[in-house]
Amino acid sequence: MSNIIFISGNARSGTTILGHYLSSKFNVFFAGEVLTNREFHISKKLLANYQLRNRKCTCGLLPNKCIFWSDLINNFSNDIPTYYKKCIAKKNKISGDIPFIDSSKNLSRLKNIIKSVNLKKEKIHVIHSIKNYKGQIYSGLKYGKSKKKNFLINNSLYYALYWLYSNIYSIVFLYNLKFKKKIDTFTIIFYEDFIFNQEEVFLKLSKKMKFLNPNNSTVSHSHEIGGNDGFVKGKKEKLIYQYDWIFSYSIFSPLISLFLDPIQFLIKKLS
Repeated sequence: MSNIIFISGNARSGTTILGHYLSSKFNVFFAGEVLTNREFHISKKLLANYQLRNRKCTCGLLPNKCIFWSDLINNFSNDIPTYYKKCIAKKNKISGDIPFIDSSKNLSRLKNIIKSVNLKKEKIHVIHSIKNYKGQIYSGLKYGKSKKKNFLINNSLYYALYWLYSNIYSIVFLYNLKFKKKIDTFTIIFYEDFIFNQEEVFLKLSKKMKFLNPNNSTVSHSHEIGGNDGFVKGKKEKLIYQYDWIFSYSIFSPLISLFLDPIQFLIKKLS
């Protein structure tokens, strides 16, 4: 029985970092945002922006030289089931039948994966990453400012409501998938817990997913080509938590805190 670990979560909620570090701690194969990579490679506009970054894989090589992605680049135009099966087959050829980690985030992509694999032979496990709502709001505002977004969709209240809706929807949706036996396990991880209490998070995941074995090798299978540029091999791999959001304040802050503090506390307790 093969195992696929899907990491879901909002943008800038730590999904890429979590997948990358899991590949160092456990004997797993982290392929990054598998379906996201396909999407931006079949879009001329997105591909042009991507190529400007001259992005290397986390193995240290350009995608066309990477042991994993070099053969798959020519398969991005395949339909999703065919493409995904080729990804799994390539992983098996490189590292054998170890767990495959996909950090494609979006739940619609997860639904496509469920349709693409044989659930009798492959078990799907989901880790949902949640960032502290204050940090998520600050990240959204910072990103929106860099993209010169309109104030109507780039303000604290907008990102607070988005944090609430996206996470509540995701939790309900994932529990429903588990109830229907479409996924095998579902675990909520708070980004801050991962940053400050890594070993506790790893222990929690290994108890939930008993197939996870320690990585006793000096080699980690990490092949991410489209997400966080900070984890390309050769750069300093040190987790630095950004505390800037602590000093961020808006006219909506008291209302947001009054509403979201108890909800975030409840989610954390339930996780």
